[in-house]
Amino acid sequence: MIIAMVMVLTGFGAVGTISADAANGENGGLLWYFKDTGGTSMQGVSAPVVDGHYVYMASGKVLYKIDAATGETAGKASLSGSIGYNKLAPTVADGKVFIPLGGAKLDIVDSSTMKVVKSITYAENQSSHQSLTPAIYSEADEAVYLGSWRKGASGTFAKVSLSDNGDTQVTKIADSTTGFYWAGACVDENYVVFGSNSAGDDNTPATGDAVLYAYDKNNKKVITEPLSGSGSICSTVVSYNGKYYFTSKAGKLHEVEVADGKINKKVKAELSGASTCTPVITDDGIAYVGTSSSVMVIDLNKDKDKDKDNIINTYTTPGDVKFITLSGDKIYCTYNKAPGGIYVISSGVGNNYFIPHSSMQNYCISSIAQGQDGTLYFTNDSNNLMAVRDADELITATWNGADSSGKISARAYTGSAVKPGVTVQYDGNALSAGNDGYSITYSNNIYPGTATAVIKGTGSYEGTHILNFGIKSPAIAAQKTVTAQLYGYDDVQVKWSAQSVSGATVYYKVEYKKGSGGWSTLSNGTTALSLKKTNLADGAGYYFRVTPYVKVNGTTYYGTSKTSSIIYTLKKLSKPSVKKASKKYIKISWKNISGESGYQIARSKYKNKKFSVVKTVSYKYSSYKLKTTRNKTYYYKIRAYKTVNGQKIYGPWSSVKAYKLK
Repeated sequence: MIIAMVMVLTGFGAVGTISADAANGENGGLLWYFKDTGGTSMQGVSAPVVDGHYVYMASGKVLYKIDAATGETAGKASLSGSIGYNKLAPTVADGKVFIPLGGAKLDIVDSSTMKVVKSITYAENQSSHQSLTPAIYSEADEAVYLGSWRKGASGTFAKVSLSDNGDTQVTKIADSTTGFYWAGACVDENYVVFGSNSAGDDNTPATGDAVLYAYDKNNKKVITEPLSGSGSICSTVVSYNGKYYFTSKAGKLHEVEVADGKINKKVKAELSGASTCTPVITDDGIAYVGTSSSVMVIDLNKDKDKDKDNIINTYTTPGDVKFITLSGDKIYCTYNKAPGGIYVISSGVGNNYFIPHSSMQNYCISSIAQGQDGTLYFTNDSNNLMAVRDADELITATWNGADSSGKISARAYTGSAVKPGVTVQYDGNALSAGNDGYSITYSNNIYPGTATAVIKGTGSYEGTHILNFGIKSPAIAAQKTVTAQLYGYDDVQVKWSAQSVSGATVYYKVEYKKGSGGWSTLSNGTTALSLKKTNLADGAGYYFRVTPYVKVNGTTYYGTSKTSSIIYTLKKLSKPSVKKASKKYIKISWKNISGESGYQIARSKYKNKKFSVVKTVSYKYSSYKLKTTRNKTYYYKIRAYKTVNGQKIYGPWSSVKAYKLK
């Protein structure tokens, strides 16, 4: 059994009575998880608190009431402000939920109706201050104690009194130039004991002097005691056997007594590292304390200077331990480091009790709340609330086919929902999907990327499995063929082979370029299988490139391009050269053009009309002899042609050359 303090501190750290009915074993499994799908602020969610059949957790400006057995939302309250950076658990007591908010405010929510019944500002001129201490409720006082903090500014610690008629009264207990950060109070019959931050700009400096406060409830006076070199006090003060205990950032466990208007202090133990962890003390005086890298077990019945052996054990942990939960003979803790799960120490051996699914891994400063049936509840910086039980009490899942147990191989994109098959078992026996077996839901399982499958036990079966699997990018084959051909002397038609992709329309990006120049776009996306490009440069070589692609869920996926062979347009020939070849013949010459099929020679008696083709020659010729009439002027011109699919395509005529054979 764990010592319960006089004040009620439900859900903050591991202080207070905790059920000893912990689940056996050291391998935890996920019972269920909850995430605020409406979105949270950058600061995230609070730690959880369990009260009866419900778990309470704050997220931004919302307080959630969640069924502890199923993870279903049972209610929610709209708060008057945001929790900001306060990730400490709300406090549940006397049918109410107390939630510190930014701006030095406290909201009081009726736990049954989930309505805010009071919203109280407990510090003057502190609108920019954060509420970063737990709300400590004292049933005897009918009051809540809490404090504020702001970087580089002061803070206020106050008492908020609650009367039977619902009226409230705020009493300022203390101001601090360094503020109060995670500094929860211990409230008993005579005193309210709490500590401050130390000087410095950092929110939790490891050096400097903090101040311990003891508010005498009987004469309404505050006793203060400086703690030289202690570093910040970011621990809730707890009591045992008439003394008060807390840790400090300088790595010390402090013990103090308050009597006759004085505070008597001593360092009870030198810790293995900095500590912001609230001590958990059993009824036989054994204290459990978390440090930056360990959990330490300390015998408070022994003195470190006299007995030399008051430190019983030091257990190495994966990271900085902020909170400890004891259950039976087990020590559970979270740690401020990825993957942000639960660590357990049992029979002197430490192990990872629960490692979250990859989508839920992150740093963690959450306390662990434990239900009466042994279920553990915690959050981390992934903003998920997770319920954890022994894995052997939960269902198991194995994916069918070639998939290995616990993993799903990547699936092809089809344009439809992808739903891999699964075999679900409990205690070696296969279960069926339905009301008394399991349910399976998929998300993000249509489009390429990472899909998620969530399997939950139903009816008599419990447990949740979350598994990711990939959906591959659409399979686009490399473009097979691209051909280009003339249909006019400076016009080209480009054609390409068709592609098909399951679940998507294939588009084609078509580009062209002249020689070694840069690519220009003919079409950014067409579903046709041919396009024409007109008015290209005469006598130039062109390439055409086709790239297939599909658009899926706003993302474009490209296939491999294919480029055509070079295609030449027909060039306008220069004015031909005409010379005398003999008494009856002239020789007409021209410069041959690469890629042409042949040439036509035309002649007329007139400069601008009535030309007729007098000879057609193949591409092998660059001159030809024509018989003509002497002492008569004729006009000559020439053009190239190209044969495409049996049809001749002619280039433009050259300029006219006049010649008289003498």
